[in-house]
Amino acid sequence: MRADSLPVKSEPVEQIYAKPDAYDLEHSANEPDIGFFVRLARRFQPARILEVACGNGRVTIPVAAAAAEWRAHVTGLELSSEMLDSARSKDGAARVEWLEGDIRSWKAPEPYELIISPCASMSHLLTLEDQLAAWRCTYSNLSPGGRFIVAEVMANFPVLAESMQIPPRVALEMDADRISEETHQRLLRYRTTRYHAHEQSATVHFLYDQFSGGDSDNPERFLSDYESHVYFPRELQLLFIAAGFEVEHVWGNYGEAPLGHSSRQIIVCGRRPLS
Repeated sequence: MRADSLPVKSEPVEQIYAKPDAYDLEHSANEPDIGFFVRLARRFQPARILEVACGNGRVTIPVAAAAAEWRAHVTGLELSSEMLDSARSKDGAARVEWLEGDIRSWKAPEPYELIISPCASMSHLLTLEDQLAAWRCTYSNLSPGGRFIVAEVMANFPVLAESMQIPPRVALEMDADRISEETHQRLLRYRTTRYHAHEQSATVHFLYDQFSGGDSDNPERFLSDYESHVYFPRELQLLFIAAGFEVEHVWGNYGEAPLGHSSRQIIVCGRRPLS
């Protein structure tokens, strides 16, 4: 069967988060953000670490394994119950306290010394009100001197500009091809992006073909719609400042290189003042 003749099952927004197995396969490549956050945790050695929007623990569990060296307490906060259930079933999950909650309003019973937000999670916050609420809530959940590290993706301006042409031209990109060594399942991911300049947002449609091991003819196809905020570097820094943080570092990749013209990431480390 040709891929373009497959029926498309349109499901709720961001359906990938209701499919933890597909999410695991999507992120099965050796992604450098894990090493980055593990390295920073070891550098700062905080007693209490929180990952917000932790998904099913892709970053949380390796950070917790490293943090066991100095007996830190690690918490994963997530809004999706499906992702939390998946996280709790993973090897190493027992090192983590898993909680369901919203970064815009969740209040920690005890403050943390390090809070991290990997994988462009803050792009789910579409309004300035939600963004300020999340940054301010995070600030209140940190102890004095504590750090909040946010990793976002630099805007892909050529793709965004194409989508603003009249008539709009939206490219279909195949941007991921993953094969499980254990199950031989294969996941292909395609995407289209439409940029809305007046809202500084992007509508991203992810189209997935998931093949069972050895079956190349009958993939499951599903659609995951993703509305995202497109952050710019100074905007991110201003959100930290508006919430009361001091901006300590701005990096352009997971190797901690300075932010530059060709950077693919925007990573900001803000610190709550000591007094």
